[in-house]
Amino acid sequence: MGFHFAFSRPSYRQRLGSVYETVNGETRQVHKAHTATYYYQNARIDYGRFTLATIGVLLITGGLLFKYRTRTND
Repeated sequence: MGFHFAFSRPSYRQRLGSVYETVNGETRQVHKAHTATYYYQNARIDYGRFTLATIGVLLITGGLLFKYRTRTND
């Protein structure tokens, strides 16, 4: 249960710095290295979103600039 809770709340886990899970009533600390793949997957998703947003912004600004330039040249 603690394991699932740690994985379902990534922001909580990142604030903590390392993962804490409760097993048989005792809380033990799990090192970040054990969840490196999860961190990597999270980072990959975030980078994907960031890249998409950047491309979108560049396309929009580029399109507007192109429109504006062609308008002023005419």
